[in-house]
Amino acid sequence: MLLGHLPLSYFWLTFIDGETVLLHVQARNILYNAFIEIVGVRREALRDTETTLKVSTAEDNQSNIKLINLYRENISKEILRFCDTILSLVQNINTPQDDIESKLFEMRITADCWRYRAEFEVGEALEEAKYKAEQEYAKALELSRSLAPTHSVRLGVSLNYSVYCFEIEHNSKKAYALAKKAITEAMSDLEPLPEESLEDFMTITKLIRENMALW
Repeated sequence: MLLGHLPLSYFWLTFIDGETVLLHVQARNILYNAFIEIVGVRREALRDTETTLKVSTAEDNQSNIKLINLYRENISKEILRFCDTILSLVQNINTPQDDIESKLFEMRITADCWRYRAEFEVGEALEEAKYKAEQEYAKALELSRSLAPTHSVRLGVSLNYSVYCFEIEHNSKKAYALAKKAITEAMSDLEPLPEESLEDFMTITKLIRENMALW
């Protein structure tokens, strides 16, 4: 796909005063989706090697183990590179304090970067990744409460935070509680959604419900 071959910085603008800012909402969504797609393929590749590595380890196949570990190391470096690019870009944004959606975008994508790193880091690097992901998700969740419970950005924060709790913290109770709260609050908001927002609402709430069924 073309997006996978574009530099992530393509989706950003630098004004004359040197401040880097996000593009409009559509471009911001393209950036996020491109990032998720690029990193997602590599995250899946890492998961796919786990079973193969276990089999090779059980068989004491040192040749395979060496190749698999080398492959995993290279994939991990690619994920780190993409995440570091995003983190660097976000640090250079000067978003107005009253632009809640842009602030939430920055917090969520930052938290996602640290969550992805936590999937394969070890030792102190793992603890750092977990801590920073938790901090950003918690701040995003708090800020998101200024939006309507049915807002796709608010729901997206709850979705990603709950996944972090389940997959990284291994805390299914906390993950389920976050997800359930998001759904309950969204369902209690009886304000009709505009057609352009309804699809996002349905997609995200479906994902949250599916996760709850598993947790």
